[in-house]
Amino acid sequence: MGFIGSQPPGHPIAAPLLKNNCENPELIYKNVISNIRRLYSAKLIHGDLNEFNMLNEDDDPILIDLSHSTPISSIAAPEMLLRDAENLCRFFNKKGLKLTVQQVIDDIKGKGGRKV
Repeated sequence: MGFIGSQPPGHPIAAPLLKNNCENPELIYKNVISNIRRLYSAKLIHGDLNEFNMLNEDDDPILIDLSHSTPISSIAAPEMLLRDAENLCRFFNKKGLKLTVQQVIDDIKGKGGRKV
């Protein structure tokens, strides 16, 4: 475990939650999907992914709170992936993107054919 943020002498500044700092939603979405794909390729699903469980350090989102993660072979995995996709879709649509839950799932799985 380590500190995520900047550390000027005397008073470290924690990286903000994504919910409080998402000024470039297209870039951040692309980077979020990249991180989730890495997790998915490791055969894991976050399971509680939302704007409260991501930090934004220079438009490079960092996934946190992986305590709910589960193997993709788990019986609960499809439901957890759906929940993660719904949360991402809701948050990024509020930021102006036009996503569907299925597009987010396809982006995570690398099946969408869209450039993400």
